[in-house]
Amino acid sequence: ALTSGAPADRLGRKPVLFFIAFLFAVSALGSSLANNLFSFVLFRFLGGLAVGASSVVAPMYISEISPAGLRGRMTALFQFIVIFGILIAYLSNYLLRDAGVNAWRWMLGVGGAPALAYFFLLFLVPESPRFLIKKNRLDQAGEVLAKIESLDIAAEIKDIQASMLLKKESLFSGRYAKPITLAFLVAMFNQFNQVVMPDQGN
Repeated sequence: ALTSGAPADRLGRKPVLFFIAFLFAVSALGSSLANNLFSFVLFRFLGGLAVGASSVVAPMYISEISPAGLRGRMTALFQFIVIFGILIAYLSNYLLRDAGVNAWRWMLGVGGAPALAYFFLLFLVPESPRFLIKKNRLDQAGEVLAKIESLDIAAEIKDIQASMLLKKESLFSGRYAKPITLAFLVAMFNQFNQVVMPDQGN
C-alpha cells in the first residue's frame, strides 16, 4: 500500500493493475499447491502485496476513470464490492469444508478463478486519462475522456493539467492527523478482531 503509488505514476495504472491480478492468481494457485511452510508463506505474502497494492491503485484508477458525477459513488461501490467479496469467500469456504482432508487447498486455490477473470477483463478497460495527460499523450487521453462522458475535452484536459500544477499538501500534516489516526485504528482493530475472536470460542 505504501509503495504501489510510485509504479502506478511511473508505468501507468493499468500495467500495475495487471501485475496485481497476476500476483492474486499466483498467490491463490501457489498457496493451494504449496508442499512446505516456506513456499506457503511466500505465496501468501505475495497475496498480501496484491491486496495492499490493489487497495491503493484500484480506487485511484476508479476515481480517475469515472465521470465527475459518479466518482464518489463508484469509489464507494468499490469498497462495497471488497466487503462483498470477503462474504463470498466465507461462503465458498463453507461450501468446500467437506472437500476432503485437503479442503484448505481448494479454499485457497478457488481464488485463482476471479483473479484470472480480473486479469483478462483488464484488457477491456482503458488507461487512466490523468496518467495519459501526465505523460503528454493528449490524443489518447482525449479518446478516453470522450468515452467516459460527453464534455468539452479540451477544457477537461486543461483542468487536469492545472490540477497537476497545484502544490500538494503533505498527507502527514497536522490537518489530517485525526482522520489518518482513525483510519489506522479501524484497520488495526479490524485485523486484531479477526485474530482474537476465533480463539474465544475454544
